[in-house]
Amino acid sequence: MTPSSLLRSWPVYLALLILLLFTWWVRLPELVPAFAWSGFSPMHYAELVLHPDHYANDFPNGVAQYACSAVVQVYPLAQSLGIPAQDVLPVFVVCEYLFLVLCGILLVRSLKPDSGHVLPVLVATMLVEM
Repeated sequence: MTPSSLLRSWPVYLALLILLLFTWWVRLPELVPAFAWSGFSPMHYAELVLHPDHYANDFPNGVAQYACSAVVQVYPLAQSLGIPAQDVLPVFVVCEYLFLVLCGILLVRSLKPDSGHVLPVLVATMLVEM
């Protein structure tokens, strides 16, 4: 894989980026209802961390298990800085999408180095669309 071949295939990666952003934009309105339906949300965890007195008599529901995740600690930190967790959530989701796409491309590149540029993009597309 030479740098010139990467430069020639930039439209494929641009199309992947556009698809990723489109998928994120379409799924964005579904985030809040999905969290409301499941009962667990990073917003609930941020409130639990910052205002434990509000939940003194609360029935244990599993939200406290988010404390075991280092990634979710972003939400209480942002909330303590004055940034609502609801505003951090869409940014966090697009970062997860980008990380997932990058990992998919790197996985295909390591397993099949001579695959060209279309196969990694197809794998990344399938990962994002799941």
